[in-house]
Amino acid sequence: MNFLGRANTLKEVKEYVEDQSNQEYHDYSENYAIVLKKKNKVIGQFGLEINSKHLKASISFIFNNKYWNKGYAIECAKYMIDYAFNVIKLNRIEADSVKENKLSLKIFKKLNMNFEGEFKEASYNKRLDKYFDVVYYAILKSEYKSI
Repeated sequence: MNFLGRANTLKEVKEYVEDQSNQEYHDYSENYAIVLKKKNKVIGQFGLEINSKHLKASISFIFNNKYWNKGYAIECAKYMIDYAFNVIKLNRIEADSVKENKLSLKIFKKLNMNFEGEFKEASYNKRLDKYFDVVYYAILKSEYKSI
């Protein structure tokens, strides 16, 4: 929920509620299959959830576990962040993960993303019948240097 600003009149409250009601968090997504050229084999997926109103995006990725820890995720993330800042002209890239996912956290740190917070038991896994803490990272265009 957004608590920025202050409404002094009923008209301002109505305008705020209308604006929030009409706002989509993500305008659109760009999702890409990650393919090993030599084998012509799909090994994962990478995505950007773009919010053009606030000039930001959230990155996501998933890989077949046979291809974990081989550098593919970091290679894709570097490319997508560069694309988001320099082609789409976004100002902020965000990422989140359950705290237990050490490989994702390692990637966020390699991307020079900043830890921004942790939400306790913010993700529920029905299969495991367990709640997980979620951590949030981000990088601003002003902080970004080609990695």
